[in-house]
Amino acid sequence: MPRGLISGRDYSECDIFDHTLYPRMKEEPLLNEDDCIVVPVRNEITPHFRRVGNPSFGKRLGRAED
Repeated sequence: MPRGLISGRDYSECDIFDHTLYPRMKEEPLLNEDDCIVVPVRNEITPHFRRVGNPSFGKRLGRAED
């Protein structure tokens, strides 16, 4: 479940079709459990979050140091 970086709110796929929550999701960066930036996709059949890019630098650096 993605989390908003600014608000700290957790979003689900069901929230993508909510007319008040969807604009909030689009306004702030969202991170999934793997620390990847995701964007909401309003697909009528299967709403989902699409990953954009790779995990953030800090997360990758931390794993490499272990």
